[in-house]
Amino acid sequence: MLDATDSLGIRAARWMDDALCARSSHPDWWFKPEGDDENAVQTCARCSVRTECLAYAVKNRIDEGIWGGESARARRQAARRRKQNAT
Repeated sequence: MLDATDSLGIRAARWMDDALCARSSHPDWWFKPEGDDENAVQTCARCSVRTECLAYAVKNRIDEGIWGGESARARRQAARRRKQNAT
């Protein structure tokens, strides 16, 4: 997977190979409407690379799906809080 690129054209990181979602038989879980994402959130809670995944989504401003156990809305809210606290 190290030579693969994602839909943003970003080279895949090593942690992606260890992500539980990469081995899931339900890829649609991560892109359900907000509030209907409990299976994804529960899977993320058990994932060993949750922190890396969330950081990747925040850094690359991914605005869809569950990443690191957080919805797009939660990631945006956290980013706003960090920005407000920095000022």
